[in-house]
Amino acid sequence: MVNTLSLLGFLALLLQAQATDTCSLADPASCGAQGTRSLLQMSAGMHTASIASTTPSSIATTPSIESLTRAPSKGSFIQTKHPVSLPPDLVELGTRLFGSTAAMELVVAQSSCGPMTYANVSLHICIATGDNAKNRLPEEDGEGYGLDTLLDLRSDKSKGMINMLDFGGNYGVVTIATSKKYPGKVRAVVAEPVPSTFFFLRWNMYLNGVTVVDETAFRKGGSEAGVVALQQAVSGPGDSVLRICSAVDNSMNSYLSLDSNACKCYDDKTPCFEVPVASSDHMLDMFGSEDITLLKMDCEGCEKSSLPTIANGAGAARVKRLVGELHDPDPSLVQLACKWDNAKFMTAYCSRLVVQGGFDGRVDGPDICKRCTI
Repeated sequence: MVNTLSLLGFLALLLQAQATDTCSLADPASCGAQGTRSLLQMSAGMHTASIASTTPSSIATTPSIESLTRAPSKGSFIQTKHPVSLPPDLVELGTRLFGSTAAMELVVAQSSCGPMTYANVSLHICIATGDNAKNRLPEEDGEGYGLDTLLDLRSDKSKGMINMLDFGGNYGVVTIATSKKYPGKVRAVVAEPVPSTFFFLRWNMYLNGVTVVDETAFRKGGSEAGVVALQQAVSGPGDSVLRICSAVDNSMNSYLSLDSNACKCYDDKTPCFEVPVASSDHMLDMFGSEDITLLKMDCEGCEKSSLPTIANGAGAARVKRLVGELHDPDPSLVQLACKWDNAKFMTAYCSRLVVQGGFDGRVDGPDICKRCTI
């Protein structure tokens, strides 16, 4: 279910952020508040972006793969502008998600595209114009997820596949990097609820040669690598619809509506989307009885219902590694996360710690199990 008014709002805000993206890699603060922010600001996606408005081109352009072959150093993103046509399936997807081919062409023409590295893997990534993910993704670099050691977690180390679940795929960087790091070895299911971001996830999969597979075929199992990409949210019980607030300039900090029964964001300018939901059990069942090598939860709050369902369910032992973020978790949720590697591969934003002068509440790794259970 897609909220048409929210998509129109997204496109209107996109026009404001387009064409001349004035944020500078030499001055990250110009792309958004990179200093200390409160947990509320971080979870609500409230930051200041420096943008300029110009008239966009009406012709859909995308970067050529050849123009994206030079990988930059960590923490950098080089924008390129070389036209190439989108494949028919992406045109169809974009037309459906944005409401018209013209709207899709507008989004594509105004995107920021270029090479970046993530987890020491060279990627080709396109990002919505004005989105501070252009700076944040290369800075994060995936080092905390331990992707280099995934082969050791397989139950059958000689020929077993790396099975991966990605709750909150965003631009697809983690799933794509893992697929490219282990070519022919990764079977993954990635869920991203926000329509505009899901389009970019699918586009980035295409640019990086990651195979999209049908859910029905995937469920049959086997050793064929590929990714099922779902434009869905995830929750423990699998509610029929969730409402997601997602600022155009801060997609990585999307959040659940403040009212579960209606769209209500922290400000009236933030688009809100009603999206279909998959249950946590449904996601695990995609792999039959096989182990889940890697479960990534960075779904801006969905872990509050999803993690207890998984951790207290029959499939908990099948999950070999848990990575991602906890957003203002209560102590009981932290204790569940700490069952996996003592939260070594997790980050938590704990509001109870914000009161400590100037501290933004972020805690990484095993310290989560000590500090966020207060």
